[in-house]
Amino acid sequence: MTTYHITLRDRETQTVVGYYNGSWTTDRCRAAALRRRDAAEAHADRLRDQCPRDADLIKVEEIAVDDQHLNDWGGREIEPAAHSVAHGFQLI
Repeated sequence: MTTYHITLRDRETQTVVGYYNGSWTTDRCRAAALRRRDAAEAHADRLRDQCPRDADLIKVEEIAVDDQHLNDWGGREIEPAAHSVAHGFQLI
């Protein structure tokens, strides 16, 4: 099954410097994993609206098949129908 992370990239190097999980974290294992790309894109769009200066640095990225085991180690997986409110944003 494909899942997606919302990431924040460095302006100069384009390396990932943060993962979204209700707030920003540098711990990849704590990143929210969304199952539907359209839900991840919609949520990333809301984040871009809140942070227009960094909008081009907020990305939705597919988790590679080899990386999906991270959810077994405690990464938060969000069902498309599950909703939670964190920092004024609704996770879809």
